[in-house]
Order: sequence, then structure tokens, then C-alpha cells
Amino acid sequence: MPSDFDSITIKEAIDRIVDRSYLLPAIQRKFVWNDSQICTLFDSIMREYPINTFMLWKVENEKIKNDFRFYQFLEKYCQRFGENNPNFDTKGHKNFFAVIDGQQRLTSLYIGLKGTYATKIPRKWWPSTQDDEVLPPQKLYLNLFSPLEQETNEEMMIYEFKFLTNEKYEQNKNDANKKWFEVGKVLDFDRNLFAHEILKILEEMDMQSNQYALETLHKLYQSLCKIENIYFYTEKHQEIDHVLDVRVEGVVTEPLPSQTRA
Repeated sequence: MPSDFDSITIKEAIDRIVDRSYLLPAIQRKFVWNDSQICTLFDSIMREYPINTFMLWKVENEKIKNDFRFYQFLEKYCQRFGENNPNFDTKGHKNFFAVIDGQQRLTSLYIGLKGTYATKIPRKWWPSTQDDEVLPPQKLYLNLFSPLEQETNEEMMIYEFKFLTNEKYEQNKNDANKKWFEVGKVLDFDRNLFAHEILKILEEMDMQSNQYALETLHKLYQSLCKIENIYFYTEKHQEIDHVLDVRVEGVVTEPLPSQTRA
């Protein structure tokens, strides 16, 4: 990786989204990835595939903070009713980084690890307002029991990531071949005791003798909390027109998850 690029872990990136050190400028489009694309991204990360570089804009100028519009990252996606990023008032805000390239990937990671994803249940009428009965929130889970058979899924995934409602999760508890772990919980592992915490979780799931589960949960922690797999370039120029020009020229381009598998 070139010397003018920096790297951080996914956990560090998520922490910076949480504390509003990472925001989105008004030039960005809304979030458009579907749940299958999010799952494919996490599978790519687990398989150590590159997820392309990111571009950040370091915002220090008070005039930019006062005059330019910025948004928070979308945390609870809901089809039709919750697709837009919330406004964030940066007047008087600390210096921060605006994500110029990488919004779809970072939002996908944020939703998968901290948020929920809701789409309409098939054969249900669209409600007039957001309704959890019709658009139930789902969290991202990983099946620790066994890998996917690549021939049986179009995305050729190995790790079975899936968004589940609370109801679906409870229904799957008695399935001997599906042992679901809520992916975002890995961020809470103690850095010095993570191996102990992994064993404790597997014991609670009656999976302590499953070698795949042990290796997969360990790899999940490493991939999200230890490995610096977020590579980014930081633009420090404080002229908006300059930043727009750099973005249009395509210093980095955001791929779909399938494009990272070449």
C-alpha cells in the first residue's frame, strides 16, 4: 500500500462513526446496497479479499462546518421509510473526516455491526407509516455450525451471514445445523481476554467441540478488531471545489462486493 495511505481496523472505523468523527458530505447519494450485498461484503472480509481503498476529507475550516451540510451514517435502514441519512449540525463540532469515497461499504459495516436492516415482508401491503409488523428490523448473524456450500449460493460465499428478525432467530434456535451468532457482539470482546470469551460463547451454544465454530469466531474477531483492513487516503485541502474535483476524477472508486472477488 502506498505511503500516503493509512490503515485502521474495522472496529476503529465503527468507533469513529459512533463518535461522529466520520460524517458524510451532502454530495453523497443515499445508501443503496441490499442485504445480500452486505452479507457478501462481510464474507469477503472474512476471506481476506481486498475491499478497495477509501477516501476521507479532513474538515478543519470553521466556515465549511458552518456553511456546508453533513449527515450522520444511516444506522437503522428501513425500506422506503428510513433510507435517508439524518442531518448533523457541524457548527462548533470538533474537526472531523467526511467520507468522500466508501459510503456504501462503511454504511454496510455500520448497519451490520451496530444497526438493523428492514425490508417489507412479501405479500404484505405497504403501510402508510413505518410499521415493524410489515417491515421488521433484522440484525446480522453468522452461522457458526458449518460453512456454506459454494455451489448452492449465487454469491459463492463460504461464510453464512444472514439478516434475521428476533422472531426468526428464536425459531432457528432448535435447528441443529444453524447456530447463529450476532455479529456485532464481537466488538464488545475484551482485547486481552477475547480467546476466553470465544470459548465461553461456544460453551453457551454447546459448540465447544466444533472446530469450525472455534476457528470461525476467532477469525471474525481478528478480521473486525485486529487486522487493519481499512485503507484510506486523506485529502486535507480546505477548498470544497478542490475536493469535488478530486472526487469526480475518481481517485478511488466504490465497488460492489462482487467486484472485490476478482
